[in-house]
Amino acid sequence: MGTKITLDSRTGDGDLSNLLARVKNLLLDSGLYEKEARAMIETWRDSWFEEGARFFYIVPRSTVDAVLPLDIRPAPANIARVFVGRLEIITPATIENVKQAIDSHDRASLEKYGRFLEPIAKRIGAKSPLLDAISSAYLSRSSGCNK
Repeated sequence: MGTKITLDSRTGDGDLSNLLARVKNLLLDSGLYEKEARAMIETWRDSWFEEGARFFYIVPRSTVDAVLPLDIRPAPANIARVFVGRLEIITPATIENVKQAIDSHDRASLEKYGRFLEPIAKRIGAKSPLLDAISSAYLSRSSGCNK
């Protein structure tokens, strides 16, 4: 069984710096060097630790090698391949927060959900010009094609 790391922002016992350190240690335990682990966290930090709940897991090396074979010649002495999987979880609390924000036209609260606002809204059957405007604004900000 793997290591369990949790951050519960609802109770106030969540400390992001502690969580980042624990994730870094998990990456180190999986075979990355210190600089590699820090770089991975910095690369994915915005999406790994944004608003919402998610489940992370380290994909077993055997699975990575079977799905994405790697052949390097001459073979290095050592190879570490660490793939982090992530599942987004739409919790009842998230659904309730989004419903309340839609009802009160609270744009700032809705914008926190970024790219997940649209699937959350679909799940609850919500449609509104405000949701459309937020989704459009998010897409235009995140699209590299507009630059």
